Amino acid sequence: ALPISVVGPFEVDRIRMYAALLSERAEIERTMQRGINARASCQRALELYAAISVADGVLTADDIVRIKALINIVPASELNAPFADEIRRIIG
Repeated sequence: ALPISVVGPFEVDRIRMYAALLSERAEIERTMQRGINARASCQRALELYAAISVADGVLTADDIVRIKALINIVPASELNAPFADEIRRIIG
């Protein structure tokens, strides 16, 4: 939950918006066949969503849909351990 601890719990919505933007960027990069860039954006978005969840932030239905789409680009197994565990918990 490092991003949350740095900016504070009242900034969760900004972090959520940034994660959503990274999700969109990952999709655009993937469409343009820029795999490395797509994976980097995807990984960061997933880590931010995991940080929101770990910090007791509420993920929206749209967030869950994005997470499920992103996990097809970067599997949870490729994320850092605490983030991977949280993403697995979120998607059940």
